[in-house]
Amino acid sequence: MNGQNIHVSAMKVEVLNTTTAGDCFVGVLASSMNRGLSLEDAMKRATIGAAIACTRAGS
Repeated sequence: MNGQNIHVSAMKVEVLNTTTAGDCFVGVLASSMNRGLSLEDAMKRATIGAAIACTRAGS
């Protein structure tokens, strides 16, 4: 924030389906920020949520 770039690396997982990864990322990001997490911490949490979503079959 404030002109800074924040980079959070993707997690390596055994991918079964990426259909809902983006939706999951955005939902966890918004929820985390709503609960007071910093943007960086919210992005880290959202990355984990999206990675988990990729390991599940179906959407």
